[in-house]
Amino acid sequence: MFKRRRLSTTNHLVNASPALALLFLASACGNTNDDANDAPSITETQAIETPQETGADDIMTLPAIWSSRDLEGEITSIALAGGLGSRVAVSFADGSLQLLDFDGDRITEKAPLDVAQVANGRYLLLSGTPVTMFPGIDSDGDLTVYIHGGELATPLAYPLDSGEETALGGLCSGQPLGDVDGVLRVAFWTQNNNTTLNSGRVIEVNNELVFLPEDPVKADRPITACVLGLDGASVFSAPTLAADTITRAGTTTTFVLDSSGGLSFANDRFGAAPFDVSDGITVRVPDVPVDLATVTDTRSGGYASGVLTLAGQNNAGDDVVVFIDPSNLTRSVLEPKLD
Repeated sequence: MFKRRRLSTTNHLVNASPALALLFLASACGNTNDDANDAPSITETQAIETPQETGADDIMTLPAIWSSRDLEGEITSIALAGGLGSRVAVSFADGSLQLLDFDGDRITEKAPLDVAQVANGRYLLLSGTPVTMFPGIDSDGDLTVYIHGGELATPLAYPLDSGEETALGGLCSGQPLGDVDGVLRVAFWTQNNNTTLNSGRVIEVNNELVFLPEDPVKADRPITACVLGLDGASVFSAPTLAADTITRAGTTTTFVLDSSGGLSFANDRFGAAPFDVSDGITVRVPDVPVDLATVTDTRSGGYASGVLTLAGQNNAGDDVVVFIDPSNLTRSVLEPKLD
């Protein structure tokens, strides 16, 4: 059984400034070897810049269509899990963690779990129980997964041994690409070494969760964000604060938030450019977002082309998670435009 609590199967369960010059380091960590146990290596470093001179009227604008309600406290990070167990994980400055659905409603109350950061999770069967799992970093800088499902009223914190003696500085996650990938892929850097990306897999062994590390890879610059995609890892440097991707119809769109609150995207269809987010009728976008997360498969909330979320405090003083329709960028050219 699990070391810390048993999961019973009885009950199954921005308006961002357009005047930004975003520079992000997209280092393709492609794994060209068919052996999934071989660690990826950084094979290419490419600096991608958004246009320096762009008129406000030329900037792509995405609509904010929904917002969370009744959140209490300063938000530090957000993460999404798609599929049947679609969830939004929100960590707060006081170390607590709360789960929402894609309608912005609370699934759990705030739980005091000493959380510093969360990354995108997934829905899965764990010991035969449907759960949603989010990887994260606790206040001591240790790798932890947060699990919700079964009879758990609040998320369960499950510490993992990352193999690092120093505190983690940030992390990202990815869906498993096959059975050998375990239940989740995770990559991170440490506070003492932010130019090395450590990656590995969370696997289930005899009803225990274990982090299985792979060989670390070096980046050309200090890492401030990372993405684990279908083709490997991408690492980002300052001023990038957060990054995530949506992949639809074979096209991947990368969304980037910088430290001043500026937003940019990059994909093969439109290239790389800044974008803005418009308020909804009752939705107010955070003035300076503190985090960004995306997911393609929501299974709820009506986001047919995936969803982009931003977190932070808006001009009304409310701490919110805002749901944004990214379809102008992510919809296939063969799909009809609905708006």
